[in-house]
Amino acid sequence: MQHSWYDSTLFYQQDMELVSIKCHDIKHFIAAAGARSGIDLSSLSEAVNIYDTTVKTGNDIIDTLIAERSLYCSAHSITLTVLADASELDFINATDMCALFGNILENAVEAAEKAEEGNRNINLNIRPVAGQIFVCVENTCSAEVKIKEGLPQTSKRGEAGYHGYGLKSIKMIAEKYGGVFSCNAEKGLFRVSILFPVRRETD
Repeated sequence: MQHSWYDSTLFYQQDMELVSIKCHDIKHFIAAAGARSGIDLSSLSEAVNIYDTTVKTGNDIIDTLIAERSLYCSAHSITLTVLADASELDFINATDMCALFGNILENAVEAAEKAEEGNRNINLNIRPVAGQIFVCVENTCSAEVKIKEGLPQTSKRGEAGYHGYGLKSIKMIAEKYGGVFSCNAEKGLFRVSILFPVRRETD
């Protein structure tokens, strides 16, 4: 699974660079065309902006994963809010980084999408705190989540979501780099938190 995330992220990163170049050219064309014809093309310009909006966290892999998920969220009425400084996470190797944040975002999107439209929210927060790095993702969830032995449980056999391999992978990677993993659910929100010690070396 980790190799799959890594390969797809690299390909998507290359595609996003090409898309950004094309979006730059298209926006200039839209502006010029609108000026010549006297037609308001703002709605078309807004559509292009969806593809041209990039989040800069200080980590290219996380930026790419956020960009890919942002497109999906926009198409499915999910509000994705990112407040992140991931510049100190360079001690995590590329494969683990793809798997870690790929699973974090995928789980959050899957859960938020099941909530009522208008209440589909995801908040991603990454920030340095007292010599450590705090990673937290919160998302709305429509179902009751029970935590057992540090991981969510479900009574529905075969149901995809929090209880599956995604969260187990997140926990395993967090602990590999000395991080402390936790998750909890309350008042319609599910939260995954990781506290990493700052490290400079790569495993």
